[in-house]
Amino acid sequence: MTAFICSVNANCQNNKILSDYFPDIQNRNTIIESRYLFDLNSRNPLDTIVALKYFFDNDSKKMHDIFEAYNMDKNTYTLIPYIKEIYALFKIKKQDIYLLCYGKESAIYLAIYDYKNDRIENSFVVVYSPDGEFDVFTRSTVFPNGFIVTVQAAEKTFYILSRIDYETRKFIELKKIETDSSQSYDTIIDNAFEALRISREGELLE
Repeated sequence: MTAFICSVNANCQNNKILSDYFPDIQNRNTIIESRYLFDLNSRNPLDTIVALKYFFDNDSKKMHDIFEAYNMDKNTYTLIPYIKEIYALFKIKKQDIYLLCYGKESAIYLAIYDYKNDRIENSFVVVYSPDGEFDVFTRSTVFPNGFIVTVQAAEKTFYILSRIDYETRKFIELKKIETDSSQSYDTIIDNAFEALRISREGELLE
């Protein structure tokens, strides 16, 4: 989507998260699909202090986690602490807010960022791909008009139609339909638009 330059004022000058980390989408009418997010080359990890402030509510405990590393030779597990990283993907200027797209561990999020008050207000998972769990996933298509088509698979599979409400600054779920989980991955993805009665251009169907 067309690059929008933040007007030069005190808020923007004091705020480096937009200018230093999140690049603009160049084509305003881009339909953002999961495969586009996977193909992004610029995955810039945020500084720890920045990530802590905006994405972990200044709670360092939320940033730290532990994973189990298995040693095949010794048949033992070792607990290894690590710090969760946030990867800046892109930003989109919409009315008086920005949409920020970022990655965290196995998920990619779209977040509503109020740059005047310098804070994240709400976030929405657009992609989820846990390691080793091929039947658990989330895939989304985000349209320029604010509609989001999501396929969410776990124990059950759902088609979800949501909308970005720029007035309330929330992600609003409009429709949720359960579908047949036994279908192939490609079939499940392809059928989402017809099931939710929305075109592949993001227009609601009668």
